[in-house]
Amino acid sequence: MAVCDNCGKKGFFLETTQCKFMTMVKNQDVHCDKVLCDDCRYLIRRYSNKGSLKTESSICPNHIYKFLLDFELDKLEELEEHGQIMMDEGRTIFVILGENLEKILDNAIDDVRLLTAKKMEDELKKKTEQANNLFKAARYEDAALLFEQVGMWEEAGRARRKAKETVSKHIHVNANDLFSQIKREGLAIPYKCPNCAGVLKVTGDRQFTICPYCGSDIDLKTLSNLIDGLL
Repeated sequence: MAVCDNCGKKGFFLETTQCKFMTMVKNQDVHCDKVLCDDCRYLIRRYSNKGSLKTESSICPNHIYKFLLDFELDKLEELEEHGQIMMDEGRTIFVILGENLEKILDNAIDDVRLLTAKKMEDELKKKTEQANNLFKAARYEDAALLFEQVGMWEEAGRARRKAKETVSKHIHVNANDLFSQIKREGLAIPYKCPNCAGVLKVTGDRQFTICPYCGSDIDLKTLSNLIDGLL
């Protein structure tokens, strides 16, 4: 005699199926395997995009709610609106059938909304903390990008201004070092401006930071390479 584990219905000719919801037991995935009559089971069907049935499995009332919580919010809303979900880039149509599914689905949507909001809040806190730590580590551009991701525009601007200040100071120090080296070695560096092609001679007594012909900045990296080539 068949017996439904959910409602207790019995009968020699009672048609039953088993719940195929996967649970974790001692670090192993096992099926629920609860015996269900047709009135107590929820039916999960997967169809191809052409409408042919691909798979069909049963799930018990105790697990249908947990099953729905595994979906993203937009998928649950799609199921609520259309009675089906498009999965796998549209190759599979996912359908759930059963009594009182609408109420269970409403509860699942409410809880997934709360879980999604909590997840977003935690992600916001995490990224903000990461951005502040990057700022402390003087990785200002990386910090600015993270601040932008969380909508902290003033902090992103502050990080970028700090980055520019640091670059300016770095270039100034490098320029002084370069000109000191030129003077110390008694060099005369023929420098060709990459902007206007004007040629100027850089010596210890004639120090240029901008091109006297076009006003563009001297490329300190190029100047440094020219010095290395002469030494």
